[in-house]
Amino acid sequence: MEENKNFGKRKVIIILITICIGVIAFSALGMSNCLEVKNEQRYRISVIVYGTNEERWNNLKEGINQAVSDYPIDLNFVTMYEDSEAEAQELLLQREIESGTQAIAIASSDSQRMEQAIEDAKRKVPVILLEDTTNMGENTAKIGPDNGKIGEELAQAMGKELGTGSTIAIIYENMERESISQRSKELERILTQMGNKVVHWTRRAGDFSPSVFIKKSIEENSVDAVVALDDYNLENVIDAVDKDGHSVKIYGIGNTEKIVHYLDEGTVDTLVFVNEYNMGYLSMKILVENLRNNTALYNQEIKYSIVNRKDLYNKDNQRLLFPIVE
Repeated sequence: MEENKNFGKRKVIIILITICIGVIAFSALGMSNCLEVKNEQRYRISVIVYGTNEERWNNLKEGINQAVSDYPIDLNFVTMYEDSEAEAQELLLQREIESGTQAIAIASSDSQRMEQAIEDAKRKVPVILLEDTTNMGENTAKIGPDNGKIGEELAQAMGKELGTGSTIAIIYENMERESISQRSKELERILTQMGNKVVHWTRRAGDFSPSVFIKKSIEENSVDAVVALDDYNLENVIDAVDKDGHSVKIYGIGNTEKIVHYLDEGTVDTLVFVNEYNMGYLSMKILVENLRNNTALYNQEIKYSIVNRKDLYNKDNQRLLFPIVE
């Protein structure tokens, strides 16, 4: 009987010792993992974008923030303080490099004027060009949609609705950005081939604010459609016609919640929506791979979709509007 009691005590002691060993081992593993995470090399990456409207970059920032949670990134996201930007961007680029950033992703405000600044920057850190498809050579990569194709496919979608013989106004601003000029060139080429007349609406020094200028242009000119080739100008077109009613059709390219809302409401007839979430995520992924493994940077073409009110809520467009990285 006493022997059974002793055996029972020994069994309990063995179990307790086993549990303690397990707890100690688990704690050691946890400490090891904590130390590993704590000691993991982190990478300082700067993202520099154009424009003063932070909402315009919400989808890009969501993709970047997801990458920051997946990779050891210390991020500095920089927007502009004013709309006269090329010189300011050059200074910001220089400042970020001097402050010790290890890599840069940049959406250039003026593709040609920024070319030399980017050329200088890439000699010191890897650089990814967002939106632009300018080939800057070694130690750079470009991530964005095929802007010429966007212009071509938007024109084809417009042609199906408008037919031929229409007069179409392009909001002719921000042409210093390669992405915008490529979209405009192909859009105009296809629309003209279809037998439509294309006119340019360009503000000059001393003109009204963008939305007032567009509203006045619609009132004073007989056009069937107005096209805006980026978020900024498309939002200005929306502001110009909102609440007043309008007879012109509105087409454009944009990603903001405001633009999608007015597409759903019917103010915007057809929209090109670019998957900027993926653009943000993949730019960070490629830069970290380069810094961590010294792998070459590589270009990445980003998907886009042409959306109208009828197919806004279909499965494919919902996946683009609320995307995940593929």
